[in-house]
Amino acid sequence: MPAPTTHGHCAADEQLLFSAPLADKPGKIVSICGSKDLGEGTGYLQYRFGAPGAVELEFPASRDGSRGAFTYSRHTGPQVTYLAVAFENEGHKYEIYDDFNYGETARGIRITPPGKDPIELALGEPEGSLMKLEGVVPEVPAE
Repeated sequence: MPAPTTHGHCAADEQLLFSAPLADKPGKIVSICGSKDLGEGTGYLQYRFGAPGAVELEFPASRDGSRGAFTYSRHTGPQVTYLAVAFENEGHKYEIYDDFNYGETARGIRITPPGKDPIELALGEPEGSLMKLEGVVPEVPAE
């Protein structure tokens, strides 16, 4: 893994798409990083989690075909925007979301272990935006 910058877990030769600290776990960061050439049909995308300089989870492990390992959803309306990126790793479903609803924001990660109820982890103020993934990874309808 490339050495992190001050921008979450993304290296200087990568583009930061989204990065935010966990609200209840000081020192832990969630980052979604991509290659500089990331776009529809080009580049790679990776999710990284852990303390700065100490990535605990990097998904997917291989950058080849990594855009197809994620899905993106967006729902917008007057004063409402729901954004999410999701993936599955070792049977666990992960959904990183950033929602705005009539002036209220909700950001977090929803992790659903196999056969168990989801675990919700709140995120602090992000750098970047999940909107950067629109047109880059397969889109699914927002729930």
